Amino acid sequence: LAMAVTVILPASGAAMYQKWLYGDILCIVTNYVESFLATASILLLCALNITKLTSLLFPFRARTRTMRTGYMIAGAIWVLSLLPIIPDFIFPRDISFKSEVFRCDAAEMKNVDKWLDPIKSTLLVFVPLGVISISALWLIYFVHKVRGLQKQSVVTSILISLVFITSFVPFGIILVLGDNFDVENPFHMGCYKVALFAPFLNFMANPLIYLVFYNKF
Repeated sequence: LAMAVTVILPASGAAMYQKWLYGDILCIVTNYVESFLATASILLLCALNITKLTSLLFPFRARTRTMRTGYMIAGAIWVLSLLPIIPDFIFPRDISFKSEVFRCDAAEMKNVDKWLDPIKSTLLVFVPLGVISISALWLIYFVHKVRGLQKQSVVTSILISLVFITSFVPFGIILVLGDNFDVENPFHMGCYKVALFAPFLNFMANPLIYLVFYNKF
């Protein structure tokens, strides 16, 4: 919900009117908030899948977990999600609206970005996405071996993971393109436009999934 309100909706308005409508302050804020919330989203889903998987592999140990443990893990994830924006304060750069990509973005610092971007992408995107994908496959394997409410909770985790992975694929293509991304290339821009609005799929589907399976999760 926070991602949709602070990032997706402003970007949608900018794409429709080909200009930034919300002032310089919000332009700067959305740049940081997008990175923070996207990181939190993917790390929380990692934790969700790992917790569900370990509860199936080690059911007796899982019974010792408490709400306090869950709160501590969630709190640690929100703190870790601040890591991607810390370098922007160490290496400050101008943030402005870029009409060709319909968003506010930070100016390039090639000497910094050439080593910082691969580290951020690997640790905060590709590794967690790999964890989500692998754990989802394990859960698909286990879903045939469990029954009752446990099975429904596994199905819920699988659905959330599949929706997230599907919505993330276009953005993953953009990350892989990296410096080769060309705004004049129709395929590149097509992927970018899908990547810009695909998170709506994730944000709209998750509440419906939780609503349907709430009592079984």
